[in-house]
Amino acid sequence: MKPPRPPIILTLVCLVLMGGACQAGVYVSAQTTTPFTASTPFSIPACNATIYFAIDGSYSQAALENDTWVFSGLVFINSVTLNSFNVSAQDCNITLYFSELFRGYLRGQEAGLLQYNLTGPGIQRFNFGLSPSFTANPRYRDLMVRFSSEFFTNSSEVARLGEGWQLASDGTVTVDGAVTGASIMYVDYSNMYKETSLPFYLQHSVTLTAVSLMSAVVVIGLVLRFKPGKKPRAEESR
Repeated sequence: MKPPRPPIILTLVCLVLMGGACQAGVYVSAQTTTPFTASTPFSIPACNATIYFAIDGSYSQAALENDTWVFSGLVFINSVTLNSFNVSAQDCNITLYFSELFRGYLRGQEAGLLQYNLTGPGIQRFNFGLSPSFTANPRYRDLMVRFSSEFFTNSSEVARLGEGWQLASDGTVTVDGAVTGASIMYVDYSNMYKETSLPFYLQHSVTLTAVSLMSAVVVIGLVLRFKPGKKPRAEESR
């Protein structure tokens, strides 16, 4: 007696899932990280500036592009992670510390607290890789800057936008009013809101794609299952 054949639809679904798992496995295995310490300098020679991180960590990619250090996959020993972070400075040296205090403040949102010390009367620029809505619409964000390396202090009030710091259209925060240090607290709420001006198919593109794929699998399974073939023996004997 031959073993029963698995249903066609179940087989197709399993193949799709296995293919996705194989691709994910290849991607993970290809990931490499580079460690750094608190004494590792990230210099910007053309701008007379050097960037340091206050604690040890690692990154998956780092490159100096247009006088800006572009990091991907930053992970610090205090468990803070940043998928994307760009930093630049001019005529100063800065030492950065990302606090874990605000990480997870909003589940699924981007939130963080950057505190840094400063030597030299220069300019500092930071981009945290947040969504375009973070800059475009103030209701999608909380963004506070204090000219003190300790955010929770009474010695420095929260600076207003335009008074010693600026926010560019790409989300870059430029600080030119700090003397010995500064703190930047940011929270991105944009994932909590739906962009209602977008067409329905763009608002729900992931869901519609998934439904379309599953519908295609079901149709293929039904076609294969009911494909005309050899007549049953009972009919042949007539």
